[in-house]
Amino acid sequence: MINNRKKRTFFLVILVLIAFIAIYVAGSIIESSRTKQINPPVVNDYPFPPNDLAKRMPEVVNKFDLMPIAASKAKDSVVHISMDKKTLYKLIPEGINIYKPIQKNFPSLGSGVIISSDGYILTNNHVVENFPGVLRVELSGNRSYAAKIVGRDPKTDLAVMKIDAKDLSHLKFGDSDAARVGDIVLAVGNPFGIGESVTMGIVSALDRSNIGIVDYEDFIQTDAAINPGNSGGALINLNGELIGINTAILTRSGGYEGIGFAIPSNMAKRVFNEIKEKGKVERGWIGVAIQDINRAVMIIDVVAGSPAEISGLKKHDIVISVNEKPLLDKSQLRNLVARTDINKSITFKIFRDGKVEDIPVKISKLPDNMNFFDVKSFSFPAR
Repeated sequence: MINNRKKRTFFLVILVLIAFIAIYVAGSIIESSRTKQINPPVVNDYPFPPNDLAKRMPEVVNKFDLMPIAASKAKDSVVHISMDKKTLYKLIPEGINIYKPIQKNFPSLGSGVIISSDGYILTNNHVVENFPGVLRVELSGNRSYAAKIVGRDPKTDLAVMKIDAKDLSHLKFGDSDAARVGDIVLAVGNPFGIGESVTMGIVSALDRSNIGIVDYEDFIQTDAAINPGNSGGALINLNGELIGINTAILTRSGGYEGIGFAIPSNMAKRVFNEIKEKGKVERGWIGVAIQDINRAVMIIDVVAGSPAEISGLKKHDIVISVNEKPLLDKSQLRNLVARTDINKSITFKIFRDGKVEDIPVKISKLPDNMNFFDVKSFSFPAR
């Protein structure tokens, strides 16, 4: 009897131990599962790892390393443009803020970009248009040269200058069509005539038009700080390539407020080549007046005997696309026609009388002193 009781007690102890072991193992599995859910071990998925950033995200570090390299290259290629005489330089903006006069050997006009080793310089037309005499260009290293104006293009606000020098540091044209909203950019120029300065920002927008600055607008918008004196300076990417010529700012104070505009390098390159080769810019023309409507363009007049009339375009045709590229506004169409080679044909897809038609139009040269491509006001005909 005693032996049976001892046996039962022994087996009961064994069962209790087994139960405790089972509970412990189950608890460990659950805790392990919870730990895996709360603290995943995949550290490479973290956007900004706390340790060893250089090894885990080298592309981030490399981009910031590129900035000083690009800036150094641009600073040696961006010049200060001034009048070639000694005078007192004053800057007294509107409002209560008055800056003390600064004694300068050469009153500052703006900035420019050296784009060839033999001294060709690209700048804004508004920097040099009112100073037909000899201008002075100051380079890094306290070098100074007399400069002459090779040609100007008021319709894009660009001008080309030349200095007598060789083996100069210069910027290469980048592809402005490859720029993306959000790309990091550097603005290099001579604000207020104080010397070469570099500011950083991003591409805020592309294809900005209808700003009312010049006839042909296709601006890159940036928030890199641009101030008076930066006009004609460089907007570069992190490869140190020229993607724009800084031209204007949108401001209420007269200074930087975060909205600047640069002429895209692809437009600037074409203007430079035309001025260098011909002394002026020749643009395409078809002979129509146009007006924006809802995400399209309407032809509201056609010049008699023009390429447009000869090709069959008519008043009140709605242009949907050109060469299969949808049109958003009249500035886009104007720029496209202007930069098309003379005697080349482009295809207009138009909507007329409830039907869609394709009409090829042969581009002609824009006649001198004519800009028949726009109207200030428009009202639909009475129905």
